[in-house]
Amino acid sequence: MTTTGISFHRDTVEILVGTVVVDRYGNDTLDWSDPGETLIERCRVLPEAGTEILDRVTRRWILFAPPDTPLDSANRVRWDGIVYGVIGEVRRWPSPSGALAHIEADLERVEG
Repeated sequence: MTTTGISFHRDTVEILVGTVVVDRYGNDTLDWSDPGETLIERCRVLPEAGTEILDRVTRRWILFAPPDTPLDSANRVRWDGIVYGVIGEVRRWPSPSGALAHIEADLERVEG
């Protein structure tokens, strides 16, 4: 899939970063009760195929964001008031000139 022209990148998302805490077993884990938030403009969020099995609905989207977006697979993304997980690795796409053109990430929310 290719990205559309920058004029169509009118979505704004928030990158959510959990705080690393140590659980009762001594393992690092992420606490999402008060995440750090970074507002990112000039994004594009497009639908992908989701699934619905009995009472479990999976909604999937693909995020196109500016090349300097601080996003990785441990983050979450809030778009249109809904929080999604980042699924898999964030992809970084070069332009024909070799500079970074944009990043892409798969977003997912499971309900039910």
